[in-house]
Amino acid sequence: TDASNIFFTSNGKKYTELSIAKVLDGNEELRGQSIQISYENGSFSKATPARPSLGFTNNNEGIELYAQSVRPDGIEISEVVTSNKAYLKGNNSTYTDFVELYNNSDRDISLSGLYLTDKDKKLTKGALPDITVKARSYVVIFCSSTGENIPSGYHYVDFALSAVGESLYLTDGTKILDGVTTPTLGLNEAYGRPANSASFGYLAQATPNKLNA
Repeated sequence: TDASNIFFTSNGKKYTELSIAKVLDGNEELRGQSIQISYENGSFSKATPARPSLGFTNNNEGIELYAQSVRPDGIEISEVVTSNKAYLKGNNSTYTDFVELYNNSDRDISLSGLYLTDKDKKLTKGALPDITVKARSYVVIFCSSTGENIPSGYHYVDFALSAVGESLYLTDGTKILDGVTTPTLGLNEAYGRPANSASFGYLAQATPNKLNA
């Protein structure tokens, strides 16, 4: 919470502390994000958005190593488009935002019992359909609070995505299996795991049902 302080200790003695309220002061855009803290002369200097690298060096290599360490074996979030006006036209010639899932394993996996949610306290918000994703294959799930204009043959979950950024989770109903925090995305921009990468980032373009760009 904003009132929380994080204490750093050595041999049971405090040697510095960090105020979350101070970190967020004038930096509301950092709320809910992974951040990198900078210090100057032993005191907090600034906080900047950064992809997590917990337990690894705070550089691109560390980010990728951390992402590999938490990447699920099986179904994963592959790509997210939150302001879709170009991909997979719906029944009324309109477009709906979507999440692409990928089966990164060598076995076929059913989506039965899995969920998508944008609430970490509501892990069963969007039940996924009882369909099987072939090994090394993709499936697109649309996100719509109305269920209208979904392209024929596709499935959807009953909530919409925010174009200004939010967290999205894949769960089994009791625990989070995979997750991504999307930044603000422009028209038709995609965010996901680039080809041959475990970490998330901006994609060159959306590629639903195909290898990411």
